[in-house]
Amino acid sequence: ASGQLTQAAVWLVDNPELAASGGRRTHPDGVDAFDREYEIGIEQRFEIGGQRGGRKRVAEAGLEATRARASDVGRVVALATSLAFHESLAARERVELAERTEDLAGQLHVLARRRLDVGEGTPLELNAAAVRLAEARRLRLAAQARHDTLLLRLRRLIGSEPDEPVTLVGALPDSSPPVFTDDIVARAVEARPDLRAAVHQVDAAAAGVSLAGARAWPDVTLGALVAREEGDEVLRAGIRVPLVLFNRNQGNRATAEAARERAVVEQEGLVLTVVTEARSAALAYEQARAALDVYDADVLVALEESAALVQLAAEAGELSIADVLVVQRELIDGLGGYVDAR
Repeated sequence: ASGQLTQAAVWLVDNPELAASGGRRTHPDGVDAFDREYEIGIEQRFEIGGQRGGRKRVAEAGLEATRARASDVGRVVALATSLAFHESLAARERVELAERTEDLAGQLHVLARRRLDVGEGTPLELNAAAVRLAEARRLRLAAQARHDTLLLRLRRLIGSEPDEPVTLVGALPDSSPPVFTDDIVARAVEARPDLRAAVHQVDAAAAGVSLAGARAWPDVTLGALVAREEGDEVLRAGIRVPLVLFNRNQGNRATAEAARERAVVEQEGLVLTVVTEARSAALAYEQARAALDVYDADVLVALEESAALVQLAAEAGELSIADVLVVQRELIDGLGGYVDAR
């Protein structure tokens, strides 16, 4: 785009044309065999309708639009990187939760076997505990694979080699401040680079309409010629102007106007898209924040206490293995929901 602006700023689009010819004139009277003659001429075409200014305005608006689109690429990459980072944090916590689930399932399997050995349990309870342990191991492997996949994606986004070590520093939030939808929408409309690019694209299209009108004006060609004819030195100057009778650049002017109208409509459509995205993001944020508020300190303490109590109750024989499996699954689902909300 910068190169296009450089080209548009050239004062004369066409280079001068130099023409030369030579020959000899034979005398019919036979006094002299012939005279040597030559012609050297130069011509230069000039634009008189303001085409250079129009081209510059188109190129300048195009350059600004390109810069805004480049900035938008940075925004999109930053967003994708941030998402991958936080998803990786969540995946790390899910791996820890899956490891804890596998550990609890392993303890329950040992307890079920011990109860069967002393005659307090049943083979059905042992089988259920074994299935639960196998499922917990599968979920832990899946959680680890998901974590590793997200780290690969994060490495790609930050330009690292696939096997380069990456250490995640930080944690998912435990709480978040409220946001106001109107503020989010206003910030999006003001700051989104793709919207700025659309505005500059409209400017470029409007300048294109002016340029198409300017190109309807004829270009003037000036020329000068030095010649030797019949032994005399001749100097001529001339001007050539096309008569704009039939081709007044009608088609290109109509095309440029249509392009301007299309750019305006696309800009308006993008504004609606950005506003919708901003409102949707604010709504999703508030919903997640409300879900996070559900997991207050009392709920988290209750989850941890219940996990410990149910294990003690099972070891004391107060709960069957089946009851423990149900309660443990509910507790694990609750802790998983807490990770999702964060």
